Amino acid sequence: MSFDREACAELDAGLGREWLVTNGLGGYAYGTVAGAPTRAYHGLLVAAMSPPVGRTALVGALLETATIAGEAVDLSTLELSTGAIAPAGYTHLEAFRLDGMLPAWRFVAGGAVLERRVWMAHGRNTTYVRWTIVEAPGAVGLTVTALVTERDHHDAITVDLRRPIVEDAADGGVIVRMSAGGIPVRIRASVARRGPGAVGRPAALVGRSAADPWESGDAGRPWRPGDEPTGRWVRGIRLRAESERGLADVTDAYAAATARAWLTVGESLDLVLSAEPGGDPPPGEALAAAHERQRFLIALAGAESAEPLVRQLVVAADQFVVERRPAADAVAGAAVGAGADDRTVIAGYPWFTDWGRDTMIALPGLCLVTGRADDAARVLRGFARYVRDGLIPNSFPDATGVVPGYHTVDASLWFVHAVAEYARATGDERLVDDLLPTLRDIVEAHVAGTRFGIGVDPADGLLWAGEPGFQLTWMDAKAGEWVVTPRMGKPVEIQALWHEALIDLAGAVEVRGDAAAAARYRAMAERTRASFRARFVRPGIDHLLDVVDGPAGAEDRVRPNQLFAAALPHPLVGGEVARAVVRSVERALRVPCALRSLAPDDPGYAGRYRGDRVTRDAAYHQGTAWTWLVGACAEATWRATGDREGALAIVREMVGHLSEAGLGSVSECLEGDAPYAPKGCTHQAWGVSETLRILRLLGD
Repeated sequence: MSFDREACAELDAGLGREWLVTNGLGGYAYGTVAGAPTRAYHGLLVAAMSPPVGRTALVGALLETATIAGEAVDLSTLELSTGAIAPAGYTHLEAFRLDGMLPAWRFVAGGAVLERRVWMAHGRNTTYVRWTIVEAPGAVGLTVTALVTERDHHDAITVDLRRPIVEDAADGGVIVRMSAGGIPVRIRASVARRGPGAVGRPAALVGRSAADPWESGDAGRPWRPGDEPTGRWVRGIRLRAESERGLADVTDAYAAATARAWLTVGESLDLVLSAEPGGDPPPGEALAAAHERQRFLIALAGAESAEPLVRQLVVAADQFVVERRPAADAVAGAAVGAGADDRTVIAGYPWFTDWGRDTMIALPGLCLVTGRADDAARVLRGFARYVRDGLIPNSFPDATGVVPGYHTVDASLWFVHAVAEYARATGDERLVDDLLPTLRDIVEAHVAGTRFGIGVDPADGLLWAGEPGFQLTWMDAKAGEWVVTPRMGKPVEIQALWHEALIDLAGAVEVRGDAAAAARYRAMAERTRASFRARFVRPGIDHLLDVVDGPAGAEDRVRPNQLFAAALPHPLVGGEVARAVVRSVERALRVPCALRSLAPDDPGYAGRYRGDRVTRDAAYHQGTAWTWLVGACAEATWRATGDREGALAIVREMVGHLSEAGLGSVSECLEGDAPYAPKGCTHQAWGVSETLRILRLLGD
């Protein structure tokens, strides 16, 4: 994936395209093609201090200047709260490309060509930035200043009166703390040369503690473009994406350390930014490992000869599978130790943590079709430890020691489905043996009734769910105390998942010799199926009801949730009913790369997703189009019509989307109205996974 000079010269487009590099811990480096941060989340080092949570923005940006033939040239870009773009290094940007998920920039100025790369060490909160002189009329001077901050990655910070402390490190670098008890950020710089036998050398690195912010005179004056930055606050950095979201949109950072070096063609200046206590791999070794990991993942998935979209999504999928390292998480007042081999799934970058629903939906596409069955097993075992009252957590907080939320009706059913998919994909029955008691507990808790009004209605065998003030399905927007889409009653996709869980559990207990339990679960499944057809299917109407037995009766709204009744391995509907469902979705909901959450002719439809949080939440499931639903749409199309190529065409539309917003990845959602602008998280797990799952299911 690459962009030429014409594409790079357009500032708005360059700020709207975002790259992401991750470290397998929940930490990341994240920014824009143009270079200027536009989100509170943008930064070169956002470290997961308690993986995968405790994410802290430590290095927000860099100030970069090249001296070429005696002229200083800015390579970095910032947008200031005054409206100025200063510096404006993007004007020298000749090209940008993505190697897998690793970004690279090419700048041209004064007859010189310079390349910039960013990558992270897997399993470490360490980021590397490298500038290489590709062509030059003579020696090129590079000056690079690290803008350090210490803040929760959700929060922008304005005028900050902390007094940073910068100390020399034993390895020749510097250690920066934003306060006496702050997180130490280690910064090192060196010069490398390409070629066999080439020997690197140290680069000059100067750090400076903060001047007293209350001093008068030059020492207390904030940095302005053109100043010597080290030892100053860079204030008033505007974050335009946060402006659009109605959030705090100005941040500050401290210019803590500056690296300087004169380089000739073939030489590179490497900057290492780390929250680790030491022992980081050398830059060249870390870069080689990052490339090798991408090659390994493609080989592991058996995708070396697959279509380019598959190969790209295989490496994109890796960003979401991360370690869970906290010593203990609080669950229902008790400590549950995390296993040493725990894995989990970040639902979406930059702001989501690991969500039970998202994890289980995404697991087949992230792990099972990519050859990562061991990671899938670790995720499933890890979540099984947190089951309470037949429910897995809806979400884990972005901090340790906080009780996860359990307000979800579908996450536990997706968990049962994920275990079944694991067994079908791997043939490994040991995991099912180990988790079968948990699976049975989940189903029996739903039969008996559990939290949030979740339970089987003895009158028809369908699953009811709902409690005032809670949003239990995936349509879970809530603004303050307002549950935007409550869907209390018997939602359509919940019946499909319940039916699937009963059949899968029946098969699992039967092969283990419990014929009586198998017969019971199958009878429950058949009753669910019969009741579903009687309650949700209406003669002469091509779509299924979205909810029955709600507070106001049935919800007859055209939503995508009906697809799951036709898409799952044991569908509730087939034949002409399933084909009618597919037609209704195609007619009213499908847009390129996504499905609307509500039909445009519905009085509650909202086709734009923008504005402050309340405005956005009001539209989140009322017309906003969701990328992850292409998986259900494609699978329902295939099962209902047998049209394999037509189903594949639905997900192959994603090719163009990968260069629109989160580069090389899939956005959370799009606006429901044309031109269907990407919105929400720029890199979303289930959007990537569902596209990849269908490509491997139907395309290989």
